[in-house]
Amino acid sequence: DATETTQKDGARTTAIWKGNKLEATVTSAQGARETIAFFRDGAWLVMEGVNPEHGAMKFFFKKDPGKL
Repeated sequence: DATETTQKDGARTTAIWKGNKLEATVTSAQGARETIAFFRDGAWLVMEGVNPEHGAMKFFFKKDPGKL
């Protein structure tokens, strides 16, 4: 719902659904902003975004079938 949450270190976070993606935006106490999207791709949970220092990133997570 894009409600802003402030962390102990002063960073602020908001999250909103855009279609089938959950987009979380983190703004550091110094003002640097990073947006990360989470979504499903088949059996995979995908996390993608752009890090100001490292560029584009995309991670794939798959649940261990033996875990709940």
